[in-house]
Amino acid sequence: MKQSNNWYLELLFGVRDMLPMSVAAATYGLAFGLLATQSGFNIFQTISMSALVFGGSSQLVAIEQLSIGLGAASAILAGSALNMRILLVTATMRNVLAARP
Repeated sequence: MKQSNNWYLELLFGVRDMLPMSVAAATYGLAFGLLATQSGFNIFQTISMSALVFGGSSQLVAIEQLSIGLGAASAILAGSALNMRILLVTATMRNVLAARP
C-alpha cells in the first residue's frame, strides 16, 4: 500500500467531516455532565457512566433512576427497555438494508 504524501490534507478533510458530529457529541456531553453533577454524582461516576453506557438516552434514564434511589438493577432494566426500540427498528428495516454495504 502506497502512503499518501497528502496526509495533512487528508487529516484536515477528516476534521472537517467530523466537525458536526463532534459539536453534537460535545453538546450532549456537557448536558449529561451538568445533569449528573446536579444529581449528586462525582466526577469518577460521571466519567464511568459515559465510558460504560453506550446509549445517550440510557444515560439520562439511569441518572434519573439512580438519583431517586431505585438502584442499579432498575437503571439497567429501564435503559435496556429504552434501547430495545433500536432492535425493533433494525428488525423492521432488515429487508431495506440487506442490499446495502
